[in-house]
Amino acid sequence: MELQYSLKAMYSFEALQTAWHAWTQAHLDPTLKRGIPAKKTQREHLTTQEYKRLQDRLAEERKELEEANEALACRWAAPTRRSP
Repeated sequence: MELQYSLKAMYSFEALQTAWHAWTQAHLDPTLKRGIPAKKTQREHLTTQEYKRLQDRLAEERKELEEANEALACRWAAPTRRSP
């Protein structure tokens, strides 16, 4: 509770995240930015499992697009025959 009050955070976990951000910024990466808490933005955050599923699906789509682009590149690079 003391951390929550000292950081003027609405929730204890928000205070923990803010304190962790300050520590990591000071010790690991000064360019690290703290996101706005979901409670304040009213955004729906994804669970780890949902995020992984989404990333896996995007990777599959990216692979399919790359394969389609390669096929098109081969088709355009192949010499065309013209009838006399």
